[in-house]
Amino acid sequence: MTSGTIFSVRGIEMMTTPGMSETPTSPYLGGIQSHESCLERFGSFSKIRSISKDLTLKRREVERRVQESIQELLDDELSVNHTFRYTPSYADDRHRMKLELNAMEKDVEEGRRPQSILVLRIVFLHDLREIQIPNIFMPDCMKRSRLGKRTIKAIHDVGASFDYELFITDLTQSFFDRLLKRGAVQMNESCVQITATTDLTSDVGSPIHVFDESQEITTASIFDFLKDK
Repeated sequence: MTSGTIFSVRGIEMMTTPGMSETPTSPYLGGIQSHESCLERFGSFSKIRSISKDLTLKRREVERRVQESIQELLDDELSVNHTFRYTPSYADDRHRMKLELNAMEKDVEEGRRPQSILVLRIVFLHDLREIQIPNIFMPDCMKRSRLGKRTIKAIHDVGASFDYELFITDLTQSFFDRLLKRGAVQMNESCVQITATTDLTSDVGSPIHVFDESQEITTASIFDFLKDK
């Protein structure tokens, strides 16, 4: 190995010097270091691998717990009129995971094509400790049970227990405005952050919100406004 050669040990850049074949030196250690000294300073490879494995397990646990919280709310309701499946996919060396819930109508009348619905899409950005929801759309038969809001709250609560933040992205203007009235935090013109103080359980028109008294109070789900999305 020649002088000045740089190689990486789990992201740590090291340098070599003449006469010290395969013996790394680091500018941060103040001179030539033995293999034993480097391993002592930076930890053994097995320890690094163990830390990496623990991090991966925690990330898979977040994904599993979020999916379980969704299933507890939606599976029974969906199964009445739909077949459905959850589809995970990974990118960026598994640092980013996308989970989709797709449903298909069943037992439709003869001559009518079953409707396929993307009920939910969630993106886990693990390096940023973020969960994003760019798509959420309840089937017509489930729009009066506040399942959309309850699903968002369930995802937030699980994510918060792992120190993940939740963002709803690509919002329509109506949905955006209503989430702001419920206490979501505006990030930009089409994205809000859901926090512990965001009200996802009260009906629209409850005392926590300020409305014109002449407005009719209704219990319609906020996800009715996503119909054209």
